[in-house]
Amino acid sequence: MSKRDDDNRNTANSGGFGGAEIGVAMARDQAAATDALREGMAGFAQKAKDNISNEKGLKGFLFEHIEATKLNQTAARSGGRARAQLTSAKKGGGHDVADIKLRSHTGNEKLVQLKASDDAATLACKAMNPKYEGLEVQVPRDKRDEVNRILAKKGISKRVVGELKHGGVSSGGTTTSELDWATKNPKLYRLKVESSQVGLEALEAGASAAVGGAVIGGALSTITNGIAYMSGETDGRTAAKAIAKDAITSSARAGGAGALGAVIRGPGVQSLAKSNVATAVASGLVEVGATVYAFGKGEITAEEAAGRIGETGCSTASGLYVGAAAGIIFGPVGAVVGSVVGYMAMGWVYQSSLAVLTRARLTEDEAARIVAICAEATRAMEERREQFNSHLSAWLDQRDWAFEDCFAAVDKALASDEPDDTVRELARLVGMTGKALRFRDFDHFDQFMMDSEEPLVL
Repeated sequence: MSKRDDDNRNTANSGGFGGAEIGVAMARDQAAATDALREGMAGFAQKAKDNISNEKGLKGFLFEHIEATKLNQTAARSGGRARAQLTSAKKGGGHDVADIKLRSHTGNEKLVQLKASDDAATLACKAMNPKYEGLEVQVPRDKRDEVNRILAKKGISKRVVGELKHGGVSSGGTTTSELDWATKNPKLYRLKVESSQVGLEALEAGASAAVGGAVIGGALSTITNGIAYMSGETDGRTAAKAIAKDAITSSARAGGAGALGAVIRGPGVQSLAKSNVATAVASGLVEVGATVYAFGKGEITAEEAAGRIGETGCSTASGLYVGAAAGIIFGPVGAVVGSVVGYMAMGWVYQSSLAVLTRARLTEDEAARIVAICAEATRAMEERREQFNSHLSAWLDQRDWAFEDCFAAVDKALASDEPDDTVRELARLVGMTGKALRFRDFDHFDQFMMDSEEPLVL
């Protein structure tokens, strides 16, 4: 893969990571609402478990938890302007006359007594109890009007309400049918309301992250591709296509990471309880998933896939820590900028380190190939030397036999007192050395001595 491809991928990943962090910032109120809901539903589940055999009293207890949770959820979504506290949950135990204490962000308090029943007359009778004088009484939302009509007919000025409301925040109320279903199916009710809220958080975080990812990814790509265009490395049309592709890729990855971060965030894993941590992990999961998909399609090798996964882990951790540090100093905007800078910087460092390692491996491979060539050359030379020695030995053996034959023939000629034979054999012996006698026999010598005027050179 070329350096240009690595730069474009790093740009898209950085845009996706930064966009996901923007999604976290934009959905922080929804995240707070999710936390408030989970906290309330944990108490709801515990109360249902503790009173599983007390169905009659359980409905009233769960009514208190549901309403308090709803108000706290709405308050968290609107910036925390009010807070509902169950008096039964006070430190030290016990129970006040009021079931819920409401406190606004300005410090104003209100006490509320909650009554649950399927019968409006029963609710009206309970609301008239003198011990609730000065308290606001709440009944299921669908019973409020009927209870107030009964109280009005009796000439009682007290009016009941169908929802918690304080500091400009409302719980929205709870109907009798909803309360009955929650009492009979507390686990399913908890799953339903938590899933609904997580869905809202995921939707808002994903949508905001997608927009942020497109903006950041497009901006970063414009810079990198603009530089490439100015330096003549690419043309305008190719640069424009690359910018659009990076923006779309960053948007998709940021949206997926933002939504996934909201889903995996929760009290089950303490380290993922914070939105930015969960989103950073989700962003890493999205990138790892894309890498595994590319490897599965055969677009990258196993070594490239391992390198990308390592780069994703290091960049995600760097972006998370740098973003957290910048957020402490510069606020949400600094957190987003710090996350992008930390992610990109670590990505470049990791890629550079990987390039050095790859080059070192290539050098090592080249050295291994040279060693292998030298070993093969040595083996061939040894083989040729053995062949040469074999041929030389054979030739020498042949020459030894020829010399011995010549010497034997000379000795025989000398012993038989045959000078012509002796000269002939000596001529053959000299010929085997590549030389020749000047006079091949005695007749040739006599003719030279009689006819030639040349000097005789011995």
